[in-house]
Amino acid sequence: MNYRHLTLEQRYQIAALHGAGESRKSIAEKIGRHPSTVGRELSRNRCGKAYTASHAHGLATQRRTLASSRSPLAPGVVAELTARLKQEHSPEQIAGRLGLLKAGKVSHTTVYRYARELGLHSHLRQPKRRRGYGQRRTGRFADRKPIQARPPEVAERSRIGDWEGDSVRPARGTGAVITLVERRSGFVRLTWSPDGTADAVSQAIECRMDRLADYIHTITFDRGSEFAEDRRLEKSLKAAIYFADPHSPWQRGCNENLNGLLRQYFPRSRDFSTITMEELQAAEDRLNDRPRKRLGYLTPSEVFFNPNHIALQC
Repeated sequence: MNYRHLTLEQRYQIAALHGAGESRKSIAEKIGRHPSTVGRELSRNRCGKAYTASHAHGLATQRRTLASSRSPLAPGVVAELTARLKQEHSPEQIAGRLGLLKAGKVSHTTVYRYARELGLHSHLRQPKRRRGYGQRRTGRFADRKPIQARPPEVAERSRIGDWEGDSVRPARGTGAVITLVERRSGFVRLTWSPDGTADAVSQAIECRMDRLADYIHTITFDRGSEFAEDRRLEKSLKAAIYFADPHSPWQRGCNENLNGLLRQYFPRSRDFSTITMEELQAAEDRLNDRPRKRLGYLTPSEVFFNPNHIALQC
């Protein structure tokens, strides 16, 4: 029997039945699908601990679109592409030459992607520039609120509710872990985006932070393109969003420390497209329950939920 993707209507049924406490087997019987399909859907397309039909359908659609847009090149084309990369040819030159040789239509973007996936990015003329879906363009943030405009309480860490946000990505492949850390307590929230686009990232943040909306005064991001939907987040979370200066990671020290800790659980070699919300929740719990010297060996959870504790600097 051919595999059929779940429809949006079926996902609404799953959400309603799951919310009513129905078992996976019962849900499967009522929508006419196999229990393993329902189980996989509830595990893979969650929004935090909850399952919402619209979010799940969006994740599934993005995943299919991404997969279908990346048809593999023929082995002979890959061999030619590899040889020319090693000769320091530019992606534009390689794409043009392959077209001239009638090896098939290959865009320079595809060459960049293969260079990254084959570990040949050092042969690019600008090897340090970020490529593909995660390319970070900072010019679009020229009219946004700079970090210098934050209220003094943020730098002083005198209250709970000032957050820093960033994304952590694998060495190769797709997917991004979105990290948010509260400055005073070090309390962590983790979520996941299938493709790192601004729309997907903002939706993931909204879902993950919704229950903490009363504890969000500000969020400070770096200028990555994945945070370009900041105005949408300001409205939905009712928080002020600021941006650090370009190439200034020290301005978000809490986040940089967190990202380093996170690599213990999700190394760069990991395929981020396979990360589940259960894994993220487990890592988040461990980080939030880890005693910190700067907190007098209290945990971030203890400080976050008891603001009378005094947090030191990150």
